[in-house]
Amino acid sequence: MFAAPIDRRYFLKTTAALTATWPLARAPYADAAPAELIARRVLFDNPDYSSATVSPDGWHLSWLAPVDGVRNLFVARIDDLASARAVTRITDRNIAPYYRWAHSNNHIIFFQEHDGDENWRASSVNIRNNAVVALSPPQGVKSYLLQADRKFANEVLLTHNGRDKRYFDLYRVNVLNGASELLYENNEYVQLVCDADFQLRLGVKVAADGSAEVVQRHASGSWSPFTTIPPGDVMGTELLEFSADGKTLYMIDARGRDKAALVAVEMSTKKTTLLAADEEADITHVSFSGRRPMAARV
Repeated sequence: MFAAPIDRRYFLKTTAALTATWPLARAPYADAAPAELIARRVLFDNPDYSSATVSPDGWHLSWLAPVDGVRNLFVARIDDLASARAVTRITDRNIAPYYRWAHSNNHIIFFQEHDGDENWRASSVNIRNNAVVALSPPQGVKSYLLQADRKFANEVLLTHNGRDKRYFDLYRVNVLNGASELLYENNEYVQLVCDADFQLRLGVKVAADGSAEVVQRHASGSWSPFTTIPPGDVMGTELLEFSADGKTLYMIDARGRDKAALVAVEMSTKKTTLLAADEEADITHVSFSGRRPMAARV
């Protein structure tokens, strides 16, 4: 027999009423010795292992772990974890928790800052020989990984503000040698969205009333309005990914809803299909495999 699910609002109401009586319940223990403080390093020190990721071909496992107190990248064969070794030897600032395998299966793209300036510069490391190659300008420039796809095993799309600190231009970058090609000079948009073919498809700009205007880029290079996100829904709405064929946009959408949901939008008709939702919490993260959403998390 299964117990009936507990109503969340009833649970919160009764819990609040119960805790109101706790001072009386604790009275006999008023003279108890205070608990020993938890050491700060237990709460704030680097974890022994974090951000474990499997390479696209499934043959290697990577993770972050400290080397002399600084977080670095480690790699091991999936069938021989005893072969684990550090492939980076960063000594000043921790590698950022977010990194990504290139589809070459021999390179990992990672990010570092300098002296806490939060200007995250991109680099790639070759797991075969530990050679590190810069993918974005080294100082005073913030960069983001925008797109990677198995069709372009040795290349990724990056954005960075090296030209103008206000805007992030779009670059196609070779992870083997760092060669960079400017694809789009951005002087207007706060976000760019590309598809699996490395084509720029959407741009987002902020209107005077605080809403987000999403515009669509056509093959000719012209732009046209696609949709608008009201000011109150901007924080809960996110453009995530295009399907492999580029015909569908997956997004977390808070518009017209109490809780943000995962939806699929047909680019040709703008028809929206609900894929995942929770009545009590926003969808905040979506996991993809082969450009298909596989799981949603609240």
